[in-house]
Amino acid sequence: MSIGIYDSKPWLKSYDEGVSPDLDLPDESLIAGYERVRKQFPDRPAFHFFGVTWTYEELFRAADRFARALADRGIGKDDVVAVNLPNSPQYFIAQLGAARMGCWVAGISPLLQTEEMAFQLKDSRAKK
Repeated sequence: MSIGIYDSKPWLKSYDEGVSPDLDLPDESLIAGYERVRKQFPDRPAFHFFGVTWTYEELFRAADRFARALADRGIGKDDVVAVNLPNSPQYFIAQLGAARMGCWVAGISPLLQTEEMAFQLKDSRAKK
């Protein structure tokens, strides 16, 4: 008995017709990929949120400002940055800005209780 493609990869059943199950991913870092998109599509929408649309250029400018704010506080490569925000553009901006600095990002849910948040902050080794 042969194993069908849907047996080993059941999610492929949800793909629209004509969508390839294989991805041709470039061998580049996340930041290099974002920079490529920034240069190719600066005026295209990066996201829509509560009726507001930001372009890739606007998104990257905000991430650059966040990265400079981290650097001004002595935070840099291989430091851990704890981000305590809901799912919002600001969370994405913080992640992108921290990644541009070479930082690790620890997402700390704003829904946690005080003790849980304190534990995660200590466990993440986020820089103060």
